Amino acid sequence: MSNFDRLTAVLDDFHDQLAQEPHELIGRLRNAWKSSKQEYAKVLAAGSVTKSVIASGLEQGLRETPLVLQSLPKEVRIASNRALASAITRHAPDFRAKDQERLAKIIARGAIKSESEYYLVRHQIDVLEDANSDTSMLSTLYALEHGFQ
Repeated sequence: MSNFDRLTAVLDDFHDQLAQEPHELIGRLRNAWKSSKQEYAKVLAAGSVTKSVIASGLEQGLRETPLVLQSLPKEVRIASNRALASAITRHAPDFRAKDQERLAKIIARGAIKSESEYYLVRHQIDVLEDANSDTSMLSTLYALEHGFQ
């Protein structure tokens, strides 16, 4: 399976899990994904772009999704983060492994250096809060978050 196919499967799964979520932002994300898929099909059929080029954009979009989800009310954000995490685990576990490596480096360094690192930490906090687990890790992540703000 190509990277394009795996990332497409992640996004399809993510949006399918949130199909019944009425929040306006989730609806806009669903519509944008539907339109994007149609556009991808057109440009791929025309041969004007390759799957690997699109996959690059999909990966960036996937990395930025937790940033977009931050504006949601807590309950919707938690459900959305849960859906995203499960879709990634199911279809692109290597993507999650890369994020875990980045997170480990941030923790080892003891500081967040960029907005993208902040959103990675914030996303992990949301995931752990939802799971009600690993209070030691949550304390570490809260300290990193507080140090960045």
